[in-house]
Amino acid sequence: TCFQQGLLNYTDVVSPHPYFTPGESPEINFTASRSPTLRTLVDSYSTPRTIPIGSRALGVCHSWAGDGTLVRTQAQQARDITRSVLVDMVLRHPVRIIYTFNDWVDEGNPNFEGYGLFDSNMYAADGPHPKLSYYSVKTLLQRLSGTQFLEMVRPSPYNADYYVAFFNGPSKAVIAAWIGGSFNPDSRTIDFVVPSAPLEMVDEFGTGMT
Repeated sequence: TCFQQGLLNYTDVVSPHPYFTPGESPEINFTASRSPTLRTLVDSYSTPRTIPIGSRALGVCHSWAGDGTLVRTQAQQARDITRSVLVDMVLRHPVRIIYTFNDWVDEGNPNFEGYGLFDSNMYAADGPHPKLSYYSVKTLLQRLSGTQFLEMVRPSPYNADYYVAFFNGPSKAVIAAWIGGSFNPDSRTIDFVVPSAPLEMVDEFGTGMT
């Protein structure tokens, strides 16, 4: 293989396409057959140097178009992207590239939803317009700025229908809670202990919650 031939001696970051098949959720990358296996494989051929693992592209499959050629709504796309980014953060992947930045759609492949942070109206007088995905990713990065993933509050291991991750930093602590385990997860109530006050809660778009 390439690793056996020494490819990692010339590599700074290993960046796989974290796609998954229809019916799977972004959280499938928590399982032993995905990211942990890749981490073990890279470490076995790169010792004593530690090579980080990044994530390229969105991390969802092209068949995530719902029924037939039904395109995911902007709100659904935003949640898909945010869940996928959170998985990377929990796995401590230092690099994340979201493809595409524009709402491009392959006319020859109607199942490609055109995930992106902006719409494709490149030549409008006011330029491309942010989609809901832009605001969800912006909210996530702003809230977690200055923190690092510490631990999963619950569940453990990472194979349940909901996830609560604890991020900690010098001046703040943040809990990220989300529903997962399926393509279209249902709403549910999650109970967990808040480490300290004061507490501010927002949804994925930055709207205050009570």
